[in-house]
Amino acid sequence: MNTLLPRSARRASLFALAGVGLLLITGCAPTSSGDASASPTASSQAKPSATPHASSDPSTAPSSAPSATAEPLESGVVPLTCDQLLTPETVYAYNPNVSATQAAPAAGSTAATIQGIGGMACQLTNNSSGITIDIAVASLDPSELEDLKNKAAETSQQVPTYTTPPDEGYFGPVLLKNNKRINEAQIFVGNYWLTLSSEEFTEPGALEQLSTPAIAALKAAKL
Repeated sequence: MNTLLPRSARRASLFALAGVGLLLITGCAPTSSGDASASPTASSQAKPSATPHASSDPSTAPSSAPSATAEPLESGVVPLTCDQLLTPETVYAYNPNVSATQAAPAAGSTAATIQGIGGMACQLTNNSSGITIDIAVASLDPSELEDLKNKAAETSQQVPTYTTPPDEGYFGPVLLKNNKRINEAQIFVGNYWLTLSSEEFTEPGALEQLSTPAIAALKAAKL
C-alpha cells in the first residue's frame, strides 16, 4: 500500500527536483568569463599599419642644396692710375698742404669695400692734421651698379651737383670699424663706382674740387 505524502510535502519535493534539474542545465552552458583558449577580439587581431619610410625617389626627396645667393662683387679693370684720376695739379688746387700717400682705406668705408673687390684705391693726407682722404673706383656691371644706387639712396642724400643724369651722386655719413663717423660720397659714372671719404668733408660741396676732375677722368677713360 503506497503512502501518500501530504500535499505540502509533495510540493516541496517537486520544487527540490526542479531546482536540481535547473542546476544541471546551467552547469552544461559555457561560461562568459575570460578563457585562455578564447579567440582574440577583432581589435587585437588587426595588424599594425606599416611604418612610413622616406621615399627613395630623388624627385620627391627634400632638396639639401643651398638656396641661390648673389654672386660677390668683383671689379673689372679701371684703366687709370691714381695720378691720372687725381693729377698732382688737381690735388694742389684742392689744398697745397695735401699730399698723395699709400695706405689701406679706413676699415668700414666704401673705399675699403671697393679695394676688397679688386678696385683701385688712392689716398691723400693732410700734412698738418694727418686727416686722410680715401678715393676708390670699381668697374661693375650695370645690374650691380643699380643695386648699389638703391642702397646709397636708402642711406644717403642725392646730390644733383655732383654729376648729370643718367649718372648719380650721393653723400652721407658712414660709421667706420673704429666707431669713428665720417662722411663719404658715392658717385656712379657710367660703369664706374667712385667714392671719396674723409673727416674733412663736412658737407656735400666740400669734395667737389676733387670729385669733379675725377668724374671727368672716368668719363674720358674707355674700357
